[in-house]
Amino acid sequence: MHARSGFKARRLHQIGFLDSNDPGAFGFIDPQDLIRAIHLIPAFEARTTSGLLPPSIARREDEGNEDYQRYYVNMYVTSTFGC
Repeated sequence: MHARSGFKARRLHQIGFLDSNDPGAFGFIDPQDLIRAIHLIPAFEARTTSGLLPPSIARREDEGNEDYQRYYVNMYVTSTFGC
């Protein structure tokens, strides 16, 4: 997925899940590469899908094992978030 984003484009960055069958979808993550906390906003216009990840016990039954296809990454966090 390629979309113009950032301060110059005046658009929030977008992220999404890889297909769970992709060889790079799951594996070791170097602890130095982890992000401590972010605020994700579902991209409602992108709709939901059940085709990327397998069923999860972390979802409610009424969600139909679906995730949003894309999420916006919020670039502004205040101290009220406890960071």
